[in-house]
Amino acid sequence: MSKTSSDDQQRHAVYVCRQPYIVRRELGRGKTSSVFKGLDVTANYFPVAIKEFHISRHDPNAWESYANEIQLLTHLQSTNRVVRLKSYEYKPKFGRAYIVMELGTPLRRYLKEDEPIEEPYRRLFWTKMIDALASLHVTGIIHGDIKPDNFLLDAFGQLKIIDFVPPGQYGVVYRQRGTRNYLSPEVAATSKPFYTHKVDIWAMGCILYEMTYGFSPFRDIEKTIDKIDAIKNPYHQIPVSPDTDPWLLDLLTHLLDRNPITRYSIDDIQKHPYTTIRIRLNGKPNQLKAVERKKDIKGRISCSETLARRNLLLDDIKIAVIAGLSVGLLLIATVIAIIIFLLKKRLAKLNASRIGEGFTDTEETVVIDSEIGTSTVAVAASADSEL
Repeated sequence: MSKTSSDDQQRHAVYVCRQPYIVRRELGRGKTSSVFKGLDVTANYFPVAIKEFHISRHDPNAWESYANEIQLLTHLQSTNRVVRLKSYEYKPKFGRAYIVMELGTPLRRYLKEDEPIEEPYRRLFWTKMIDALASLHVTGIIHGDIKPDNFLLDAFGQLKIIDFVPPGQYGVVYRQRGTRNYLSPEVAATSKPFYTHKVDIWAMGCILYEMTYGFSPFRDIEKTIDKIDAIKNPYHQIPVSPDTDPWLLDLLTHLLDRNPITRYSIDDIQKHPYTTIRIRLNGKPNQLKAVERKKDIKGRISCSETLARRNLLLDDIKIAVIAGLSVGLLLIATVIAIIIFLLKKRLAKLNASRIGEGFTDTEETVVIDSEIGTSTVAVAASADSEL
């Protein structure tokens, strides 16, 4: 599959576990796979993401990436913090493997160069990202390539993690993985690093820095070798603004600590005041509204990015809905119980009435029968006397 100039018009179908999907356009490409926007034919053409791996016996990396991602996605489906897995299949005859997942908007789309995200929204994004990463670390899983492209915003405003790569397990030595601007010092220092969860923490610090200032900590260093040296060098100062919020600056300092031993853990981040302080947007807690993009110098306007659909409440609306449903179900159950009680009471009265009528009919029958019997005896007696 390849991207064309008219990719929205030129389509073709692929079958994953015998289910048809229409492939529309390419969304991204890596070393071992490509991601496409697709449509689920059996689900009324609902949009999905289709990840295609080119599997070759000469390149074990593709198979390793595919198998690792399937294993982790399957294991983490219950957390609701990773992208939802719909289907997957390996087709050895064609040297292809497919993963079908839910489609969303990458966080990268909301990070414009030299345009910091405003504080309420930045903090809200941050808390959601930390919740997602914590769902991995609590199970002992290392992502290994944390960056804005690998956080997905779904239709309900929830941030989810995508694109898992090795290392995966704590402390296992692999070849160097990750993206340069988010590479931790201990990974940059050697081609066969000893991974811990702290590599993800460093990358999270780089993302928070980028959301704060509008650029990554090492953006100004162009050459790759110089960038790697700067990341490893403890004497290279990462620039910060003196106007930065003190709590935010304190958190950045602990996240971008070149010593992985003293660098914050996910628990430390969750307890930090910058993460724990509850924010209010326009008088409502945890409400994501549109992040308006200003006109640039050339007068072009970037489209207004609506985060999680305008005026959509995140956690609060979920709690309200669940509470409302619970109260509603309780009321319905109460009404049904009352109706059943009244019906039983009415039926009991009807049964009692019918039983009473039955007794009256029996008594009348007995009286009539006795009268007939008495008359018969009297007639028989008179007849005998006459004889």
